[in-house]
This record gives sequence, C-alpha cells and structure tokens, in this order.
Amino acid sequence: MKVYYAGSVNLANGALIHPGNARGSETSNPAALGLALNESLNEPSFDSLFKWVFGLTWQWQTFDFNRDVDSVDQVLAADLNATSTDLRTFAGRGGKLVMYAGWADPLIPSQSSINYYNALAASYGGTHAASALKKTQGFARLFMAPGMWHCKEGPGPSSFGGVIAQPAPSYDARYDLLTSLTQWVEQGVAPNSVIATKYNGDTPQLGIAMQRPICAYPQIPVYKGAGDPNAAASFTCQASETTAADNPKPAPQYGP
Repeated sequence: MKVYYAGSVNLANGALIHPGNARGSETSNPAALGLALNESLNEPSFDSLFKWVFGLTWQWQTFDFNRDVDSVDQVLAADLNATSTDLRTFAGRGGKLVMYAGWADPLIPSQSSINYYNALAASYGGTHAASALKKTQGFARLFMAPGMWHCKEGPGPSSFGGVIAQPAPSYDARYDLLTSLTQWVEQGVAPNSVIATKYNGDTPQLGIAMQRPICAYPQIPVYKGAGDPNAAASFTCQASETTAADNPKPAPQYGP
C-alpha cells in the first residue's frame, strides 16, 4: 500500500514520475479499474500499450522505470502525453473549459488532474498564485468529486452530467455540469458548483440516496455542522486548507 500511495518513482534518483493514488481510492470492486482489478489479472491492465515500444514478445516483468521510461516517452509521448498547458489561443477565442475528476479514482490518480490545472494556472496566469488562479478561472475550471471512481460510481455522488455516469436528475445548470458549461459559453455565467447525485444502487429508478455540491477547485464542500448529511443544502463550498504546494508533483521531465 505504501507503493500504491507513493506513485511511480525513478529508483535511480528518487524523482517522482507520476503521483500515487489518493487515500480513500482503495476498493475491492474490480469495476473501479483499480488495485482489485489488477490483482485479479495475470498481468497488469493496459500493459499491451508498451508492446508498441518494446515489441510483441515483451514481458511486463522486465520493465525498469530507471531504464525504460525514457524509451516509452520517445515513442509514445507525442501521441499520448497531454502535458501542454499552452491554451492561450483557445482562451483568446472565448473558449470555456470544464474539467472533472474523482477523488477516489483508482485508475488515474486525482492528483494528476490537480497538477495539470495548477500548471495551467502558472502558465496562463503568471507567478502570483491568487491572481493566476483568478485569471485562469475566467476560462477554465476544475471540479473534484469526492468518493467518485473513474468517471462514475463509487461511494460518493457521481451523477452530475459526466460522459459515462448515470444522468443527473435534471438537465439544469444546478445539477448538470454540461448544461452549466453551455450556460457559461452562451450567457457568461461561470459554474462555481454543481449538485452531484448518488442514486440507490447507482440506478436512477431506485431513487436518490444523497446529494452534495461539487465545488470549483480549489474550493471543497464542507458540512455546515447541522442538517441532513445526505442533503446538498447541508454543505457549502469553502477554500481548502491545502494549497497547490501540498499536491505531489512529478519531476519537471515527467510533466506538469
């Protein structure tokens, strides 16, 4: 579990290649595409990707981070690495970007989404953190969903207009992030939060189990101290006690 939390590290110099999985992303459900799934397989999931680099006879047991990461980047980085933070043309044309990720995602560590957004702010907004964040939020916002697995489901509310999750209970900007993006583009009203829904058994026909706000990063949903903990009205969006510096960040040669 220490390795799971620590992430991918270059053993030669200790440089972080990719952040580890967040505490709370552990699950015994193979459908979450995480540790439980990999432990049920004879080889790591998605390892066939590396055969594009090392050939069809390559065996995953021979992979060496210290030796092989550079080889993978040389062949695949141009097609697969989404590390560019130069969105000035997009922003200059009035483009609006909404990103979201699950805090309990066991496949793509949540810290990587936060790292990209922080790097975007530094690239677009300048060196002063507060003003850079405000400037970046003028065209791009990130929403981190507590308790959500990879794009859907999990113990937390995950239905808020995502691509493969169960649909939101209403195509209303308050509940549907895609609708709020449309509203941002067409009416200039930026989304500060969206009410996410957890259905009983992740099935809309079984009714709503809980709802909570998902807040625009770096704010987080905080319980007011009173009221039904399964009701969105019992929570408010507040600034997180953690900062960008607290997020595990890969070494410069491995991305933003």
